[in-house]
Amino acid sequence: MLKKFILKLLKIIMRIKYLQLVRFLLVEINQISNQRKNMEKNEKNWFVVMCKPNQEDRAIKNLRNQNFDAFSPYFETEKLNGKIGKIVKEFLFPSYIFVKFNLSNYQWLKIRYTQGVKKVLSIGSIPSQIDKSFIENLRFHANNDGLINKQIYFFKPSSSVIVVKGPFKRMFGEIISMVGNNRIKILLDFISNKKTLVLEKDCILPN
Repeated sequence: MLKKFILKLLKIIMRIKYLQLVRFLLVEINQISNQRKNMEKNEKNWFVVMCKPNQEDRAIKNLRNQNFDAFSPYFETEKLNGKIGKIVKEFLFPSYIFVKFNLSNYQWLKIRYTQGVKKVLSIGSIPSQIDKSFIENLRFHANNDGLINKQIYFFKPSSSVIVVKGPFKRMFGEIISMVGNNRIKILLDFISNKKTLVLEKDCILPN
């Protein structure tokens, strides 16, 4: 009796795994299909390029020299070297940049061999496309060089933010309320739960 029950349970588990695999494949096929349609429309879209360590600026410069639209948002922060403060550049997505190109124009293959570039993120042989609205939102808060301008952003309750300083750096959260003029209470997303924190304004950026 127990043996039959175990066999039945295993069949159910295998069926669930099969359905999950089918769903995954359908999503991937749909994404590839949409990208092929964009190729036929002769449209330019945004894709993710992985750079070699600490070579984001080099990759962006070389790609722009080849007439590619390349972008990677960054912010400036002060770091102390002894008693001397130094302004340094910190990329929001270290080792990754966004590049706009047309898949139907095989000039994009040059990206792989550009100095500073490690690879183009892809599903199989097809580069993974990024939602245009995501890039537009990033560019809205940055200048042409990619420097994020905090002054144009108004912090509002329920707005999505990313932490850029401190122990919770590069974690995402949601604004709950303002605390005085320079501090903000946010709800931070952890893997298993959520946590409320109060941070300085310059520790967060819009997401």
